[in-house]
Amino acid sequence: MIIISGEIYAFLSIIAYVASSAMFRRIETKVSPSQINAFRTIFGALSFIVIGFFLSLYGNITMYSMSLIALLLVSIIFGQVIGDTSYFHSQERMGTTITLAITTTFPFFTFILSIVFLDANIPLEFFISGLLIAMGVLVITFLQDTTEEEEATTKIQLMPVIYAFVASFGWAVAVVLTDLTFNDIGDISGDGTATLTGNLIRFPFAALILMMMAYRSPSTKVTEWESGTWTWLLIASVIGTSLGVYLYSEAIRLAGASFVSLIGTSSPLVAIPIAWLINGEKISKKSLIGIVFILGGVILIL
Repeated sequence: MIIISGEIYAFLSIIAYVASSAMFRRIETKVSPSQINAFRTIFGALSFIVIGFFLSLYGNITMYSMSLIALLLVSIIFGQVIGDTSYFHSQERMGTTITLAITTTFPFFTFILSIVFLDANIPLEFFISGLLIAMGVLVITFLQDTTEEEEATTKIQLMPVIYAFVASFGWAVAVVLTDLTFNDIGDISGDGTATLTGNLIRFPFAALILMMMAYRSPSTKVTEWESGTWTWLLIASVIGTSLGVYLYSEAIRLAGASFVSLIGTSSPLVAIPIAWLINGEKISKKSLIGIVFILGGVILIL
């Protein structure tokens, strides 16, 4: 049996998530962000339900306390419901690479949470990190060169940036809770199925919430989706949700939230070639400078 380290799981999860995000971007004009997130979560939930059936994981759930299950559900609300939905709204306007650059600030928010709830000391690097991140966001948001013809469609506005920061904060809460709960599940079950069992509990709950959100939000008609739209939805859901979520959760369990947060900062650099290959997406020199500022700030605080 080949044993894969948490570090490898983390890197593979980045590739899976970035690739699926670029694929979802291909169909953003035909499928709303709420529909995309609902579809991928439903598909992920079905995947974990089927796997749970074949591996007989349902009996493990009876061993967990209600408080542990509640924390699992809170983690998926912040990560999959709030974080991912906000991410897709942001990506719709700013593209994969720039959105990922801003959302990689989630380690910064993780540090803030540790200060608030754990009374951690505030080092000088924290303020320098915040300054670098702010400079990067300002460059990306307000200092873009666009022609009058491009301005109506390509200029980055404030609301998508806010969505990206909401996603970042949601992911920060989720990664801390995932680290805590999945390790507790592993200690209780002791059979190496903590990641599968945890997601078996979390994903059906998230799917129900996102189905209601997609139903109530402005959206396109499912009956009008073309075969190509369904194909991209299915492929991206398999790669980014069924596979990607497992890899990401296993990485957090094995390598810890701090390391996964650190390696996650490389996602914009991974996104540049993938977004170009799948969508022909390009970024300006100023956007690249902004990305460098943001990555520098996040790496400094870690």
